[in-house]
Amino acid sequence: MGKFLLKMCILLFAFGSMGVNAMAESTVVSVLLKSGITENHTVTEDGKIYFDSDNFVIDTNGIADDAVYPIVNISKVLFAQYAGVSSLGTDEVLAVYPNPAKEQIFISGASEEVNVEIYTAAGVKIFSVKREKNEPVDVSSLPSGVYMLKIGDKIIKFSKL
Repeated sequence: MGKFLLKMCILLFAFGSMGVNAMAESTVVSVLLKSGITENHTVTEDGKIYFDSDNFVIDTNGIADDAVYPIVNISKVLFAQYAGVSSLGTDEVLAVYPNPAKEQIFISGASEEVNVEIYTAAGVKIFSVKREKNEPVDVSSLPSGVYMLKIGDKIIKFSKL
C-alpha cells in the first residue's frame, strides 16, 4: 500500500506541476481498478484531480465531482494528453490514447460501437475491427511508425512505438 501511495503522489505531483491551465485542451485519466475494470475520464482544462481523505477524486469540468475512487481499490492511474483529437459533432470529441502507443490504444468519445480502420502513412489499409466504447484496440503486432486511424468519417494520426 505504501508504494502505491508514493506512486500516486508522484503522478499527481507531476500532473499538478503542469498546472491546469498549462494542459492541452483535454487530458484522459484512466483509472485501473483492482477488480480489473478500467474507467476513463476526459478532464478539460477547467477540471481537477485531487485527493480527499482516502479517496481519489476526478472533476472533469470544474463543476462537480464526476468520480470518487477509494484509494485502496485503485491498481494504477494513467494520464494521457490528447495527441489525436477530432470533433464528432457539436459536443462530442473523439480521441485516441495513449499516443504514441506500444500495446493498445483506446478511443475516447465514441458513444457506441465503432468500426475502426488502421492505415499506414502511405494509405494502405492494415485492418478493420469493431470495438465497443472503451474497448482497446490491439496494436502490439504493428511495426513502429505513424498510422492513420479511421473511425466513421474521422481520421486521427497516431504513432506506434
